[in-house]
Amino acid sequence: MLIGIAALRLPFAYWLPRQATTETILMIENKGPFTAGRVAKHCCEAGKQESFLWDTESAGLGLKASAGDAKNCILQSRLETGATMRLTIGSTTAWTLAAARTEAR
Repeated sequence: MLIGIAALRLPFAYWLPRQATTETILMIENKGPFTAGRVAKHCCEAGKQESFLWDTESAGLGLKASAGDAKNCILQSRLETGATMRLTIGSTTAWTLAAARTEAR
């Protein structure tokens, strides 16, 4: 006896290749190793209150740019409950990249 596809209830959405959207492209562009040039060039996107840049060399280390041109090094982590927690390490004017990476560890 043949079983119909509807009877199997397979999640067909998982079989299809995921298409790149503007949001996923921005996520890819916002990740990379921190350099002095990348940190200096990063600014808040137009129309947003804050914008993030994530370091690929130090897990959880990020750069938060606010609409008022303030830039802060942050650490993002997940709690056991699954909630996301962000801690501010300090301003990019007060912290070097090496010091921020050390603090994030």
